[in-house]
Amino acid sequence: MIPFFNPAMMSWALTGFVGAGLQIAINQTIAIYQLFKKDFSIAKQYQWGVLMGFLTLMVGFLAYWSYF
Repeated sequence: MIPFFNPAMMSWALTGFVGAGLQIAINQTIAIYQLFKKDFSIAKQYQWGVLMGFLTLMVGFLAYWSYF
């Protein structure tokens, strides 16, 4: 969201892309591991983390595309 207000902060938005991507990958890996352990309630919580990371990534892409 930073580039909406200050376009000079685009490098921070790109850093956010990497952070959101890591959040998605790590949460998905842990969720799959929990599914193999048959612990569905914890896996569901990690899947919510994947969803929130994906939404964060999409808002970041929106900010990036609106700038260029």
